[in-house]
Parts: sequence; structure tokens; C-alpha cells
Amino acid sequence: MKKFWNLLLMTFAVVGVVACTEQNPVDEPQAESKLTLVSEASLEFAAEGGEGVITYTLENEVEGTDLVVSCEAEWVNEFVVGENVTFNVAANDVEEAREATVIVAYGKLSFEVAIKQAAKVVEPEPEPEPEPEPS
Repeated sequence: MKKFWNLLLMTFAVVGVVACTEQNPVDEPQAESKLTLVSEASLEFAAEGGEGVITYTLENEVEGTDLVVSCEAEWVNEFVVGENVTFNVAANDVEEAREATVIVAYGKLSFEVAIKQAAKVVEPEPEPEPEPEPS
């Protein structure tokens, strides 16, 4: 009978230890990332071109996910991603304005920025001086 009581006491002790052990809480879902455009959604440049800056905020970054910037227009190039996205707009050598779209993406999140550039201004050639009349 003593063995029975010892076995019963051990059973209660094991159940008590298991019951008092802290259970692993269910992992809370991680907050979703949020990518927000801070600067204007449309940037304008003179025909001479120059450097552009796109300002954004990124909340709840996910390890292994990078910010990716793309643009199909060759005249918008040299992207550098950091706290902001900087890029170069080449000079416009034609007499027509042009537009392109820069896409900033982070995983499935993205936004677009329109890039507009003025046409090259062609200075009219001065009219030739009239020849002096012979005297």
C-alpha cells in the first residue's frame, strides 16, 4: 500500500510541475510592413536634368527583404537606396518633353513616382545683319 501512495504522490507532483511550468505563449503575428511615399508623387526637371530624391518611410522591416527601385527609361538612372532614394536624370537633348515612372518596391508593397522632364529649348538663330548698301 505504501508503494501505491508513493506512486500517487509522485503522479500529483509531476502533474503539479507540468501545470506550473510556463507555457510558451502563442506567437503574436508580426505587424505587417508599411511602405509610404513621403515626397511628391510627381517630380519635374528642367531639360538640363539633375539629381532627384524620393523620400519614403518603411515600417516593420522584414529580414532578408530589400527595397528595390526600377525605371524602364534609360535617362533616369544611377539609383542609390538609403534613407532616401537618389537618382540622376540625364539632360534632354530633344525638343519634346518626356516622362517616365520610377517604381519603389518592398516585397509586395510598392509606390510609383512620375518623372517629368522639360523639352530642350532651342535658341533661335539670330538673323544675319543686313549688308550695308554701297555708297
